[in-house]
Order: sequence, then C-alpha cells, then structure tokens
Amino acid sequence: TYNNLTVNNASESYVLGGTTTVSGDLTVSAGTLSLADYSLTVAGGDWTNNGITYCGTGNNACTAGTVTVKGTSTTGISGSAAATVYNLTIGDASTSSAILLATSLLTVGNDVSVTNSSGTNSFSLNAKDLSIQGGDFTNSETVYCGSGNNTCAAGTVTMTGSSGTGLGG
Repeated sequence: TYNNLTVNNASESYVLGGTTTVSGDLTVSAGTLSLADYSLTVAGGDWTNNGITYCGTGNNACTAGTVTVKGTSTTGISGSAAATVYNLTIGDASTSSAILLATSLLTVGNDVSVTNSSGTNSFSLNAKDLSIQGGDFTNSETVYCGSGNNTCAAGTVTMTGSSGTGLGG
C-alpha cells in the first residue's frame, strides 16, 4: 500500500510484486509500470500516465489482474500515453461514489465494470477512445461519453474479441 506512487526513470521497468493499493496519486512520468497480472487499486487520487502502464510483464500478454478505481471523488486517467489493463472496475459495493474521468486512450484486455454502490459510480469517457479487447462492458450505474453528463462530440468505444462479448447493465 502506498500513499502516492511515482515511476520516473525512462530506462527502467518497475514490476509490481503483488496486489497493490495507491491511496493517493499514481504517476508514471517516464519508464514502464508493469502490473504483472496483479491487481491495482487507485483509491482516491489521480492516475497520470506519461510513460507505459502495461498489465502483463515485459511484452507478455495480459492474462489476469484488475485495476479498481474507488474513492469518494473524481479519479482522472490522464497523460500522453495509453494505459493497458486486463480488467477495469469503477467502484465497489463499499464505495459511495467513485467517478472515473478518462482524458487519454484506455485499452482493456478483458472486462470493464461500473459496479453498483450506495451512491453513484460513474465512468466519463470525456470524448476519448476506449478499446475493450475480448471481454464485456457491464454498467450497473452511469456511463457518459462526454465529461460528466455533457454532450459527446467525439470518442469511440471499440469491442473486439471472441463471440459472446457483450454489453450489460
């Protein structure tokens, strides 16, 4: 568990050694953060990705692990680089209101889930692209294509994968 976690060395690859929670901000300024198929929880801060965040190890494909965004305020995924994760979950049953605001491309290798909570969990695509490569998109709360409930002007959700990939809610 970390309060804030920063990766900032272009010549290094940092690999998680187990399930990790970041209570504040996760910042990948330079270099690579490899989730190594472990789960990562961003529980209250922002996720800035200007380096490489990858769910596998090295160039290996992702096969497990979930990034969970939860907290009581807006968590932004921003930065100049796309992030690749295996599963993405916004909120959980104990979260009163988790909000994920995407400001950069996000690739999910399996499932995206906006979970039910005692408040309102939401995922704002903010007119950015979301690629879901093989899993389902399950929405039990709110998904916006713009920022908050603003009108969409751009952005694409692409779902690829085997048969059975679906939308649910």
